[in-house]
Amino acid sequence: MCQIITSFISPIAGGLVVGGIGIWMSGVNRRRDGKDAFLLVTADLKGKLAGTNKGRLDEFYQQSIPVVGPAVYRVLQFLNKDQQRALDAVWNEYRSQGEKLFGHGEEMLTAVVESMLEGSPQTPWKRLADFFDKFDNCVHSRKPKI
Repeated sequence: MCQIITSFISPIAGGLVVGGIGIWMSGVNRRRDGKDAFLLVTADLKGKLAGTNKGRLDEFYQQSIPVVGPAVYRVLQFLNKDQQRALDAVWNEYRSQGEKLFGHGEEMLTAVVESMLEGSPQTPWKRLADFFDKFDNCVHSRKPKI
């Protein structure tokens, strides 16, 4: 009797274990695919930024907003809470850079003074490049520092 019950339960238990592993692995793959899709967007934009004439940085920045935004919101579901908070903070900071980097007069002067006070005066091109590194860090690191 015990053999009959064991022979009946064993395949079911094995199927449940294998099915559970399969479901878990598909979740891991979806998460990796979601992160990879985001990283492809940032890599593409890094490449475009590298080839952008410095006189067209404002145009690059304006065109990057509608590309980065949807990518950020798509990848958020695949990140842990620390990564989500960090990515959201970097995204909000990136969106606010338009006036600081390309504004006229007071905003641009303020950005230059702030970067000098931080000890690392940066050009608008370098500041944009740094943002793409920050985006990537939010996705790569389990506890990103921003």
